[in-house]
Amino acid sequence: MLLSRLSERSNEAAGEVTASISPNGKLAEMLCLVAWVALLVYVFFLPFNHLLGRWLSIPRIILLVIMAADLLQRVWQRRWISSPLDYPIWAYGIAMVIASALSVNVQYSLKVLLRTLLPILIIYHSTWQHLKHGRQIRHLAWSVVIAAMLVVLLSFVLLDIVGGRIEGIFPVATRYGKYLDLVIPLTFSLLFLKNAWQIRVLLGVLAASEIIALLWNGTRGSFVGLGIILLASAVLSRRHWPVLALCAVIMAGFFCTLPETSNLRQRITDVVISPGKLIAEDQALQDRKGYYKSAWVIIKERPVVGWGYGNHIARYVSESKDKAWFKENDVKPLLWHAHNVFLEILLEGGIVALAAALWIALAAAGAGIRMLKNIRLL
Repeated sequence: MLLSRLSERSNEAAGEVTASISPNGKLAEMLCLVAWVALLVYVFFLPFNHLLGRWLSIPRIILLVIMAADLLQRVWQRRWISSPLDYPIWAYGIAMVIASALSVNVQYSLKVLLRTLLPILIIYHSTWQHLKHGRQIRHLAWSVVIAAMLVVLLSFVLLDIVGGRIEGIFPVATRYGKYLDLVIPLTFSLLFLKNAWQIRVLLGVLAASEIIALLWNGTRGSFVGLGIILLASAVLSRRHWPVLALCAVIMAGFFCTLPETSNLRQRITDVVISPGKLIAEDQALQDRKGYYKSAWVIIKERPVVGWGYGNHIARYVSESKDKAWFKENDVKPLLWHAHNVFLEILLEGGIVALAAALWIALAAAGAGIRMLKNIRLL
């Protein structure tokens, strides 16, 4: 039933006539539809990685196999639809392949490359083909929204309070916060588009749920994301000024819920009253400065192609250095990663990878600006 409904809507949106499709064409259409449904299912289950554990790898593998087959048949039938990011994404991928081949730990880099970057390429290209083929992006939005609502609800049932934050669905509270970082801007940006009233109601419920979760667990990134998206919405449309006022009330309530001795409360106070003190004395910022310094020293040794793909390649670089090297450069070992996107890309793939990453960002921004005026329905 679901497959037939999605297929009908897809064909209507694409303006396709299916009466004269050959058996091979029908098989290709069915493969295309199955790949789309598999993507929707995987997007729905993705936030529950901690609960599902290794079981999540099964739908992931199925999704990638189906999508890869769909892409191959599109290439074979010359039905490939180009996207604005094709060239920059593949440039980034090639840069990271070169970096991995010259990596300080080739086995680790190639393993991570196959586990992360290759699936990203497959999923991106397949999703683009589907959206241009006539699939509705609102199906993806519904998958994200419903999963996000379950995250919020289950977090209040399967919770452990550690350091004043919720844990349960995610192994650590910060990962729950990372998910909120994505969901809250998405939720509020969709809320201000011209959608059917049912979608607005659903997004409104999700927005309220996320605000409650935000007040409960005090996730900093989500707090900032909520403020930015609402401020931008209010600037773009005067009709949303009351929403901005509500946001100010929410922020004030969030601040009042923080304990007097909370580091986050002190940080917010310092940002408003004495930002210079925050920069000079905040321990987290001092640690970040140390990470940046260590990363920069490592980057300067291999600036062009980097040290190899993988978020933890810095640890292997640090292990390859002796104590005298760290003492000579006045830095500490970089145990995990650079804690900065630009430095991390430079460290992993060098200037070549950074140029490709900036190309991706500029191409995406340009395409987004060109398409913004054409958005009517989600």
